[in-house]
Amino acid sequence: MNSLVKYCLFSVCFLLATQCRTADSRPDTIGQDYLDREFKCTYAPLGVEADVRVQLMRTAFRETWKTSRTNADIVFTGDSTMAIFGGDRLQKMLPGFDIVNRAIGGETTAGLLERLDQDVVSLRPRVVAIVIGGNDLLGGRCMRIALQNTGMILQKLKTSLPNTKVIMVSIPPVVSWKASSITPYYNRKLEYLTRDMGITFLDLWPAMGDLEKPGLKQEYRFIMPNGKEDQVHFNEAGYLVFANLLRPLIGP
Repeated sequence: MNSLVKYCLFSVCFLLATQCRTADSRPDTIGQDYLDREFKCTYAPLGVEADVRVQLMRTAFRETWKTSRTNADIVFTGDSTMAIFGGDRLQKMLPGFDIVNRAIGGETTAGLLERLDQDVVSLRPRVVAIVIGGNDLLGGRCMRIALQNTGMILQKLKTSLPNTKVIMVSIPPVVSWKASSITPYYNRKLEYLTRDMGITFLDLWPAMGDLEKPGLKQEYRFIMPNGKEDQVHFNEAGYLVFANLLRPLIGP
């Protein structure tokens, strides 16, 4: 991963973390409280989709890909959960696999749907693994729309790449209680969707989630340089668990 991509990824994650903070009584909490009786989800484009800075960073990522690869055996795509799973970490945890990472920090279901043909389908992969939807929920998108967009992503892959194995990964557990309180419900809807379409579903919650709190288990929480817990990403140990769950699914 070159320096431009690293800078853009850090900038997107930082921007999302600062923009999504709300005036909640609990500290360091980002996202929307779907369980609040006063909450109203949105059908409109999300702030991150209209933010010029985010779109410029998104474009910078995609420009670096145009001359890099024309085909790949395995493609990882989606949002920052996948985007961070690249470079040296990917080589160390999943050695021996030909994996191309086409994920972007801050990506939404609408954004991935728009760029799917150019960034994923064109590589004609044997396997595609996707993590998407978390930023939709952080931004307050109506779950029906997020699921509808995801269904169109999966259908496009099935139609365009009929011999490709598609792995839909659940929205992972995170530290933010707002996100983790609604994602188990959303993931069940996502699982039903994939089951109906014949898509492989990988649920990260049994291995990484704490259903009692709910949220990400303490041992997988990423501590930032300022000493605070990252609200939506996990640490190296978490990625090792993720890699171990993916390995048998992406293998021959």
